Amino acid sequence: MELDTGSAVTIISEQTLKERFGNVKLDKPYSTLKSYSGETIKQAGSIHVRVTYNNQTKDLRLCVVKGIRASVFGRDWVNEINVDWSSVMRVNKIVLQTNHLATLMI
Repeated sequence: MELDTGSAVTIISEQTLKERFGNVKLDKPYSTLKSYSGETIKQAGSIHVRVTYNNQTKDLRLCVVKGIRASVFGRDWVNEINVDWSSVMRVNKIVLQTNHLATLMI
């Protein structure tokens, strides 16, 4: 997942979601997404996920976009998670829970 402070929201591609979690029911998109150049980004939907990082657990929304795109850690999550920037390396594991929330373990 790449940090993008220019992105208002955190996104994952539909393809990556299916590879990591299989077929998961998505909520409707909750906003219109635009690229830096103003193009509309097509969405498949959104999903609420449980994010765990350094003894913090938050239930956050993740936008699922169509096509092949990099996963982006946007400002919505940056504002919610107190990240230890000096130790950030990469995501090690993402696990889907039985209640359809994801756990992000960094």
